[in-house]
Amino acid sequence: FSTRETDAAALTREIERHLQEALGFEVAVFLRTVPQFEAVLAADPFKRLKVTRDMRLCVVLTAEPIRSDLELPLFSPKKDMQIVRTTEHEAYVVWYIKNGRPPSSQGFLDSAIGTRATPRFFHTAAKILNAAKG
Repeated sequence: FSTRETDAAALTREIERHLQEALGFEVAVFLRTVPQFEAVLAADPFKRLKVTRDMRLCVVLTAEPIRSDLELPLFSPKKDMQIVRTTEHEAYVVWYIKNGRPPSSQGFLDSAIGTRATPRFFHTAAKILNAAKG
């Protein structure tokens, strides 16, 4: 969508309020402009990885800044997630599929980055960007 609102925090609160009213429960909103989202995808730290069938590449979006003291790469205790890079408001994470199951380490991710977040598969993020530009 487009808006003339320039205060991202105010717009986020307004969208969250409307979603709560419409859905009956809280929904976290993580706003990015098209140029911001282009930069998120262009930063692709996965380019040099040898991706296998048991890996999923994700970008994790946050509203608040991510902890700056993370020592990367950082594995979850179960070794089913690996944070490979962070920016102020994004984390790039590899999910490892174990025994045909996706990671069960969301608690790890939340505590590691220190703020609420929403993950998107990298290829899905590219589709979202293309839709936003269309």
